[in-house]
Amino acid sequence: MLDTEIQRPKYTMRLWIDYQSRHLIFLNGQQVVDKMVWGSKAEHAFQHTVDGQLISFKVMLQVVGLTKCRCQIMENGTEVHTSEYRLSLTPKLKDFFGNWFLKAPGWAWIFMGLCLLIPIVTLGGAVPAVIGFIGSWGCAVLSNQRWPMATRVVLCLLITITSWVGLILVLVALNQRL
Repeated sequence: MLDTEIQRPKYTMRLWIDYQSRHLIFLNGQQVVDKMVWGSKAEHAFQHTVDGQLISFKVMLQVVGLTKCRCQIMENGTEVHTSEYRLSLTPKLKDFFGNWFLKAPGWAWIFMGLCLLIPIVTLGGAVPAVIGFIGSWGCAVLSNQRWPMATRVVLCLLITITSWVGLILVLVALNQRL
């Protein structure tokens, strides 16, 4: 995780990267970037008015190894800041679950609950618990995406069905061996 502020003469830029690869950038307290990033490199380009002047920004972030993040900021095509930051590797449990599960919309809890019923219906066990929690986690993550509501509902329904079909396939495979 990265949470740092960069002080420039005319503005303060805050960079925030969470454990889900979500990048947030704030300029003088106003959010200007909110993106999910897949991969180790990200380039965020945006325009913002600072002291009455429209500035084109480009923020380039690159994760190097497991513990470092390189940052380069450009204003109107000119490099104005380069730095390297240490990443925090240990997520707080509150942050880990708070971002996925607690921010899920109400309708998603129906699908998440159906997935979490798997270890209860099977009276426990590691395999049913893993299937149930992965299905529930998948629904939580997808329900927070910026896709049309119908797409998110259908994908959560498919994850829930896949979780239950996966459980049935595991039970059938285990019963054939016994």
